[in-house]
Amino acid sequence: MASLSKSDIEKLIRNRDPSISYAKPKKPFSEHWNNYSQVFVNGIPPHYIFCSNCENLLAWKTGDGSTNLKKHSQYCRDKFPGNQQLLTKFMSSNNGNNERLIRMIKKDLITAAAEFCAIDNRPFSLIQGNGFQHLANAMYGAGRALSAFTPIESLLPDRTTISRETDKIFFEDRAKLINLIQSVKQYCITINFLTEPYTKIGYGGLSIHYFDDKFGLNVFILCCKAYKLPNQQANNVRLFTENILRSFSLELDKNTSIVCDNENKMRAAFRHGAVRVGCSAHF
Repeated sequence: MASLSKSDIEKLIRNRDPSISYAKPKKPFSEHWNNYSQVFVNGIPPHYIFCSNCENLLAWKTGDGSTNLKKHSQYCRDKFPGNQQLLTKFMSSNNGNNERLIRMIKKDLITAAAEFCAIDNRPFSLIQGNGFQHLANAMYGAGRALSAFTPIESLLPDRTTISRETDKIFFEDRAKLINLIQSVKQYCITINFLTEPYTKIGYGGLSIHYFDDKFGLNVFILCCKAYKLPNQQANNVRLFTENILRSFSLELDKNTSIVCDNENKMRAAFRHGAVRVGCSAHF
């Protein structure tokens, strides 16, 4: 964070980097704050504010007050007399960069929509619903404010596009997780099986738990997938578990603890080659 210069932050703003966000102070005591927002990079303030009139960064930190804001506001009025529409011009439908800007925004919306559906467990088709588009239009109108720009419908991605983006995010994050846990020497695996009562489909789930000095306890879900082996005898339970772990370049050994229920098949499956810990909720 400390290595970012003013020019670095300006470049992030020009490129509309997702790490950049803006906010007003919780208690803006001065009316001069109407034209300014505090800048954040990955949620951390680098002690700059953004002028919406001239689109310049100004050095500012909590406790500086509004004197600099007042001086800069006068500067803006002198340099841009009667011109408070710089952002409007930039967002105008006649601007030559408009199509490129739309593509950039739509790419961000595809990613956000895929994450929204995955995190909130919502169907991909929700994005195309009239109610959701009404909500999106209201949010878009609040951010747009100055000009019509383009209809919201042309920015929202199709359900198939969101589905593909979800797969892309999954494989990217899975690769990151595999890389992350390669340095973990000791870890605990939790395994559980369940049957969905309506469809009668059986599922198996695995999670990994480990501790480090930087983040403390780390927990990641490795899988929750349909169990397709012929039965849940001990040898198949062990095979299911080892196949999942192998896909993450992990294995069961004497340094691995595995938490499971206390059924005989689970006791037998993990009697050797790992430290089995019986779940205290399943006695």
